[in-house]
Amino acid sequence: MLQQASNEDVEIFRLIQGDALLISEQAIFGAFPTTKYDYLLAGNLPFNVATPLFLKWMKLHYNHQSVPFSMLLMFQKEVAERIAAKQGSPEYGRLSILSQYMFDTKILFDVKGNSFIPPPKVDASVILLTPNTVAMERTNELNFEALESFVQLIFGTRRKQIYQTLKNRYEKSTIESVFEKFLQIHQPKERQGIALQLERRAQEFDVKEIITLATLFSKESTIQPKNRKEE
Repeated sequence: MLQQASNEDVEIFRLIQGDALLISEQAIFGAFPTTKYDYLLAGNLPFNVATPLFLKWMKLHYNHQSVPFSMLLMFQKEVAERIAAKQGSPEYGRLSILSQYMFDTKILFDVKGNSFIPPPKVDASVILLTPNTVAMERTNELNFEALESFVQLIFGTRRKQIYQTLKNRYEKSTIESVFEKFLQIHQPKERQGIALQLERRAQEFDVKEIITLATLFSKESTIQPKNRKEE
């Protein structure tokens, strides 16, 4: 039935069979007039590949490799909460930063596990992600891999003060230089001074602050393992 509908009017509906991790969304969206449609990527994602798929679609946005599209997706509830998590919450981390930098995120509703057959052991949530102005207008000063690597670094030891985490990759002088530039950009009303900034933990920085730090550190050289010294 789906294949018949696809054959009858390919402009309205097209059935594509394949591995979602390998399919080219650029080719799919490129087949339709960009001025005629607002694109929405919707789906109930298999829990075991949901995060890799989501990262793939975010990277498309980040690198401007596709027309902008909104996403209406069902995730495991725990993953959806991490995507929409706010600064300072226990769930706030890598997925929060990467998604909220480019999208406005909103959890619409939860779905109990017993709604499915067979029922999974966890609940699900439906989340709406809409491209924000950053996603539409951002330049590629910082590549996606560098951003993801930096976010993984600082949230990998989220309970530590950020200096204790950064010193394993950067020289002390580099860290202090970056935070001097950081303060010139953000000029926080509280926690004035580099020393106090370095005492903050990753979850205490908002999305814009983390993007600034990732961009500034991406321009610096990392230290070699044999040269690392304990402070």
